[in-house]
Amino acid sequence: MQFAIERVDVPYVAGLQQLTDYAEINEVLRSRSFVQGAFDMSAPHFLTNSLLILDGPEHLERRRMEAHLFSKTALAAYKADHLEPMVDAAIADLRLEAGAGVVRVDLVPLLRQMLCRMVAKIAGLDDVELGEPANRLASYVDKFGAGMTVEWATADQDRIIDEGLAARAEFERDLFRKPAARRRALVEDFRAGGIAREELPKDLITLLYLHWQEDWDDELPLRETTALLVGSMQTTSQATQLFVLNLFSWFADHPEDRARAEQDPEFLRRALYESLRLFVASPVRIRRATEDVVLASGRQIAEGERVGLLYRAANVDRSLFGDDALSFNPHREVEGASPWGLAFGGGMHACLGRPLVTGIASGEDVTDGTMLIIIRRLLAAGMELDPHHPPIPDDSTFYDAYASLPVVLRSL
Repeated sequence: MQFAIERVDVPYVAGLQQLTDYAEINEVLRSRSFVQGAFDMSAPHFLTNSLLILDGPEHLERRRMEAHLFSKTALAAYKADHLEPMVDAAIADLRLEAGAGVVRVDLVPLLRQMLCRMVAKIAGLDDVELGEPANRLASYVDKFGAGMTVEWATADQDRIIDEGLAARAEFERDLFRKPAARRRALVEDFRAGGIAREELPKDLITLLYLHWQEDWDDELPLRETTALLVGSMQTTSQATQLFVLNLFSWFADHPEDRARAEQDPEFLRRALYESLRLFVASPVRIRRATEDVVLASGRQIAEGERVGLLYRAANVDRSLFGDDALSFNPHREVEGASPWGLAFGGGMHACLGRPLVTGIASGEDVTDGTMLIIIRRLLAAGMELDPHHPPIPDDSTFYDAYASLPVVLRSL
């Protein structure tokens, strides 16, 4: 699905003033005069008091707390101890299936399998391994994730909310209740002096119990955990699918770069950043003004007014990304902006997990993020798009997503 650049005409944002200029959007994202303006349908059911919808001092305090989950040390451990073994195990299983032939596999469920154990570790869930446990978690995330983004659904929204709540309740009984109780008991033991802080698990559920506030309700850890699962698993999977499609479209016109993608680590890293620049998760980000605002451009926004921020339009600004900004070009040189543009937002609501996705590339300190770890291994396994089975867009949502993305692995 490709969204219009100048305006998004879907029911949820009908009538909103929509911003497409990079500087204007960046100004709104960084301004204290704007707060979260989306999720009005889904928040009462799924996101009450969660990081995603908090603003002001409460948001800052929660953000600082959860930032510990994405420290440099934590990121290295997630990848080495959880993501890489899961990716390698998934490919090993496909190798057994292949025998002397090739394997045809749907990349959509495969990516979720590969991501599951790492995402579960960050959240604080136990025993989520390859196979049935990972499939079960992914199924839950699909359903309550649809509820969290119900504003963009093309089907019956009340039904989607009901199905999402039912899936969350089943997830709570099946995968959340026991690890949460264990972590709460460990925090109580720590407070009583029975164990050292270093002995506590380093995950979201533990952090929430460790920093518990009197005004929090008992279901907050469940809501915050499910929000993290959706953001970490669904959005990363969605972005990786688009990366694969962009990459193979480029290879079709530039076959010499297929070998480069496997031999030159920097080429694939730049290609990832370029794909993220063109990636649209939510069609429009929404902010609400807390007072009358006049932007530097002269645009006026009234107190209480919600505005739509069109990231994709901003990310194809020719003054920043060149005359061919609408095109995917792994060799693009960018000055004056991040190579991925506003893909991870900006200001206080900028994505905390961005280094997990992009990796770190600063001076001599260069590491791969989740997407590169997965794609490098799949390319080494001879991944190609399945010529007989084209991708199938997900028509249940206005999100830029796919229900199926068949690929062939020829070098197993």
